[in-house]
Amino acid sequence: MSISNVNSAVLNNVRWFNAHTEACGYLNGLKEITPKPGQDFKPFWVSTFCMYEGNPQKPRKTFINVNIVNLKLVDILKPYANQLNTDQSKVWVTARISDVTVEPFIYGNNSNLAGQLGVNWQANLISLIALKVGDMAIDLKQVTTTDFGVPAQQPAATQSNSPSLQSSNSQNLFGLPLLVTLQKNDPNFSAAKDRLKQQGYRWSNDKLAWCLANIKLEKSDPAFNEKYHALKNAGYVFSKANAVWNLPSVPKPLTGNYQNTGNCQQSGFQQ
Repeated sequence: MSISNVNSAVLNNVRWFNAHTEACGYLNGLKEITPKPGQDFKPFWVSTFCMYEGNPQKPRKTFINVNIVNLKLVDILKPYANQLNTDQSKVWVTARISDVTVEPFIYGNNSNLAGQLGVNWQANLISLIALKVGDMAIDLKQVTTTDFGVPAQQPAATQSNSPSLQSSNSQNLFGLPLLVTLQKNDPNFSAAKDRLKQQGYRWSNDKLAWCLANIKLEKSDPAFNEKYHALKNAGYVFSKANAVWNLPSVPKPLTGNYQNTGNCQQSGFQQ
């Protein structure tokens, strides 16, 4: 894209469709690719991401050649270059990648799979959510985000105009935040609301937020005490009839013009 096209895109507030993938696996190798005589490109850094999927006892592995487009990641990884460049890397990461593509190829005659079709996976490595070298967890000194794209440790009562979704720090206990707030001016409001409904959330008039509903908590749960107090602090109550935790239902406020009559009839009701 030329400079003029870039400026035009900025002036027109162009937005892009981005597809990001978050996954765990090993990083193998750290190498800078520099141009040879006659080649015209800027140096860049590459690695191989061995992505794990499925049952942890026997995961499916996909090897993805990644370009490290975020140079801050190079500074983070350089101190562990020796571990990365060993035959069996022990650098475990939770990574966010983008622009995942595949290129088909035919195995050569020197391969055990000669003549068969194979694929090369490629992607851009854009951020690291977690990093572990051997048995040592590395503090990345950054704010990790939930699946909703908001800080995972953000208190439930915190309000701001910037994020379209806000959550409680109960994410670590229940896998999902207990309370989520949507901003109606968010362009993705409808899609986010539908997604919350599919995940088991319902609207709470009392909290003015979406709350995770029908939570089961067994006394045999190792984190029973923490979860119990988190639910109580958020205002949840236990239903013996259904054996689940929910926020109490609060009637939706009525709007409109009302007549104060003995039989509580109303007129001009608007919803």
